[in-house]
Amino acid sequence: MDDIPTSIPLSDTPSLTDSELRRLLPPDTDIAEAKSACATGSLYTAKGAVERLTSEGVPVVNLRGCLLEGIRSRDEAVVEMLLSKGVPIKHVRRGASGTTEVYRDLVFATAIWMGHQQGDGVVFSVSARMDITPLSNAVLKAPLPVIELLFAHSNPPYRGELLHNAAMRTTGDAEEVVRMVLERCQLDINHIVYEGDVFSYEVWKVSGLGTALHEAAKIGNASVVQLLLASGADVSIRDSCGRTALEVAELFGHHSIVEMLRGSEC
Repeated sequence: MDDIPTSIPLSDTPSLTDSELRRLLPPDTDIAEAKSACATGSLYTAKGAVERLTSEGVPVVNLRGCLLEGIRSRDEAVVEMLLSKGVPIKHVRRGASGTTEVYRDLVFATAIWMGHQQGDGVVFSVSARMDITPLSNAVLKAPLPVIELLFAHSNPPYRGELLHNAAMRTTGDAEEVVRMVLERCQLDINHIVYEGDVFSYEVWKVSGLGTALHEAAKIGNASVVQLLLASGADVSIRDSCGRTALEVAELFGHHSIVEMLRGSEC
């Protein structure tokens, strides 16, 4: 009987402090919590989570997912706080977690293609290499004050297919955002999305990759189409499925856009 080890009562087991417990958790757990805090729109909670991570030596570049969540939650205060901490705005998104309203279809489809679906969310454990930046998310969906804030912290060259994302914007200020991108970024208005990016082009060419005019024709936004035409958009360019912007407008049933584009061919 003397050889039988005695057990320690559960109540006598030493408890772990919060910092000790965090060291036992996977390294991405705290970052996921910080992203969740940034998505809730609570500046106090988000700031506390971010400051705890940076005090523990987490590089700010690892917090770019927090910036994306702040943009998507449309919280200017959270975005400004993250930028002030030095979170890089121009870093191309190369590996991300979670699905959102803005890019749920893109992220989910790419994850399926790469074989990294996990539960209700999606985790990229290897580089997705899609040209998505916080600013490209912003011109697609965020309110104007957030876009202005991000531009104030950005310098050329601009990544993220900004003109195409702005042309896909569905809110009433879409023309204003497209004009802002045209004026500030000096991009090639006839650039085909992902042109020069072999990986992204091959993944998405089946969907019909074209110019910003193709995107506006697909959305059916007459004011954006008119702005792009006035800025030199070429109506003869065909997308990766061989369709012109006019044919895209026909496909999606935007008859007023069809007539507008047909008139510009004359």
